[in-house]
Amino acid sequence: MLLGLATPATILLAQGGVPEWLTDTWHVLLVIIGFSVVIFFHELGHFVAAKWAGVRVERFAIGFGRELLGFTWGDTRYSFNVLPLGGYVKMLGQEDFAVDKSGELKVRDDPSSFTSKPVGPRMVIVCAGVVMNLIFAAVVFAAVMMMGRMVYPPIVGYVDPTSVAARAGLRPGDQVVAVNDEPVNDFSDLMTAVVLSDPAEELELTVLRDGNVLEPKPRVLPEYKPEVKLRQIGLGNAVNRRVLVTASQLLGDTSPDALKPNDLIVGVRIDGQTRDVAHIGDVSQALIDARGLPIELIVERPTQRVPLEDLSKADVAVPSQRVTARVAATWRLLPVEDSNIGTCSLLGMVPRLLVADVDPRGAGALGGLRRGDVIVRVGAIDHPTFANLQREIERHPDRDLRLLVRRDGNGNGPYSAAAVALLVEHRERLLNAAITDVAAARELAKELVTQSTLAPADQQEVLATVGMMPSAEAWLRWLEAVDLHELVVRPATRFRFFRPRTKPALGITPIPAEDDHIVLGDVLDSVNGRASPARAAGLTRGAAVMAVDGKPMTRWTELTEALRLAAGRGVVLTVREGLRRSERTVVVPDSISTAINLPTDARIVEIAGATAAKIESAPGRSRTGSLPDWQVVEAILKQHIGETVTVKYLCRDGRTVEAQMKVTEANTDPWLLRVSYAASFMCYPLAEFHRETNPVKAMLLGFKRAYHETIRTYLSIKHIVFTREVGVENVRGPVGIMRQGSQIAEGGFGSLLWFLGLISANLAVINFLPLPIVDGGLFIFLLLEKIRGEPVSIKTQVVTQLIGIALIVTLFLFVTFQDIVNW
Repeated sequence: MLLGLATPATILLAQGGVPEWLTDTWHVLLVIIGFSVVIFFHELGHFVAAKWAGVRVERFAIGFGRELLGFTWGDTRYSFNVLPLGGYVKMLGQEDFAVDKSGELKVRDDPSSFTSKPVGPRMVIVCAGVVMNLIFAAVVFAAVMMMGRMVYPPIVGYVDPTSVAARAGLRPGDQVVAVNDEPVNDFSDLMTAVVLSDPAEELELTVLRDGNVLEPKPRVLPEYKPEVKLRQIGLGNAVNRRVLVTASQLLGDTSPDALKPNDLIVGVRIDGQTRDVAHIGDVSQALIDARGLPIELIVERPTQRVPLEDLSKADVAVPSQRVTARVAATWRLLPVEDSNIGTCSLLGMVPRLLVADVDPRGAGALGGLRRGDVIVRVGAIDHPTFANLQREIERHPDRDLRLLVRRDGNGNGPYSAAAVALLVEHRERLLNAAITDVAAARELAKELVTQSTLAPADQQEVLATVGMMPSAEAWLRWLEAVDLHELVVRPATRFRFFRPRTKPALGITPIPAEDDHIVLGDVLDSVNGRASPARAAGLTRGAAVMAVDGKPMTRWTELTEALRLAAGRGVVLTVREGLRRSERTVVVPDSISTAINLPTDARIVEIAGATAAKIESAPGRSRTGSLPDWQVVEAILKQHIGETVTVKYLCRDGRTVEAQMKVTEANTDPWLLRVSYAASFMCYPLAEFHRETNPVKAMLLGFKRAYHETIRTYLSIKHIVFTREVGVENVRGPVGIMRQGSQIAEGGFGSLLWFLGLISANLAVINFLPLPIVDGGLFIFLLLEKIRGEPVSIKTQVVTQLIGIALIVTLFLFVTFQDIVNW
């Protein structure tokens, strides 16, 4: 059994010229051969130790079942069997029993049998397989290090804006060099330290930012994520400057100035000045500074097809032309309550649900849901909240559920994608005109269409529809439905061993993050224990915000910036509810961000001399958090209401700045710190070639890696069995090992060797667990024999071995079934 946690990610480079099925078969064959080699060395350990102790070895077998081929040499039969899923060494005395006059099973007496030897030599024989596995793993790791291998450096490429890492102030480009003072060599080490940390264990990260150690050191408390059955902190691995995929591409944006896959980002233009980009963190900061507004990037766009292995390396020269692309950050709101996205809001105003991710194997994908869809209706509920959606899904297990979604970049009925985009862009202007005068709306539509770049057929189709609009109600029905698509999904449940079936699910990740249309998906009564400004203003679910203080608004990012600039005073929102327009006054509270004019690249490190505070992590539970977590900011400010406090923050250039803030009841909520911006594109992973040429040093590193992998395997078992912080879904059986190994084998011989080293280290641990039938169980019997002065009865050994076989077979069936389902 392989615990697939410490396996490093591998870039898979498809090679052409050979049929895919033949390539896959070859890779599977390589894994089988490699797995057999691992088993061979394990059994070789037992074999050599048995010969040393003078024990007769009757059979040395690789695999189980019928013998495929073999030969006899001396007293031993060497065989390769049909199922290469393990192996064994059969020693004289292990299964040679006789029945005495009392009916008890007794071992036949033979001086060369295993049972005739003293306990010490037998312990050596039992342990020898595990020791050989560790030696094999160390040698393999050392060999790969001398060959050289690609690794992901422990550099942050992405930070989930709702994660504990974001609250701790981590940013793209940061390099994590240690966790709790334990050195981190690559991104896999970092993720393993997070996954295998103890529940409620806070991790202290040593972080380099622009070459300087970040002080005070960020502290994070990993969160258990039920969807992946692992603990996470919300970080993505390092990336280079070559674009892999963009949000605009996924949404069908084909505009010429859009950022495109394979673009290499070389500069960013700010206020007419072009700055070179050294790493992706520079671009991320520029996007954050722009607060959702588009910025210009200077990119080198390939002019011809380029091999994938060259595109994944930003420093490889590729025939390109230099162009300018426009891109804006992705806007997100952080939840007030940890992991409860239903509490994401902007002063109580909640955006509609956007589908952020879709499992291609899930029920949502089968029903036609796509990434970027906005859920407008579920069943009979308009503008559903996250709770509404979950409730409707659970009410329809394996039954049809109707959804209505907004979808950008797609045609709809007789209208092309370009026509839909034009109507959506000017929807509020047209509705505003239609509410006042239908004829004026027709003229405006005619002007917009004729001045657009729509094809003549598209123009004719739109104008024909406009001519048939008799009333404002007809305009409303038409324009609000022009980008809507009806879908039928069937929430699926899944069978699980030993547990009830899973709850109905669609396999999607919905978040309140619709940006390009300001429609309220919900209005909260309270935010963070305070009355909601939106509810106090009389705003209702489904209302569309059209303007702030008379200035037209079309995006949530624009609304956010308008409210930020108005912090500490009231603003007038012009809203539309159906065909009814009204004005509502929203009182915008002040915030620490505006009170001290906090720069976007700053990290609050101290408030009133404090750097940490107790915060409520869940109802009835509290923990100590550290700055710059917004919850800690609030907790400290609440302790100093009515006082003037000193706030210290660290700028990106390393400067520490002090500012004075008068704390009042109204400005203790740092609501602007719950607004985040992140890059709306992903880049190719950043991989570095590491090689150790000194064989002695490589060997030492190999043994160190084997030791660490052994400890990680024990910790994995601990978190699977006892703390339940790692789900059994992450365990791989033979089928999973073959599948994962064949994929890794595509990365080259070195990648496969490293994988076999991991298997060998895992095998050492699994074989030495105190379970019947494996080496660890036999060692326990020997230990009891040493303590008691006599062996455990043969009958007891046989019974426990039968129980062990039953457990192993059950586990084998379970993980094999799971592997097949996952495949």
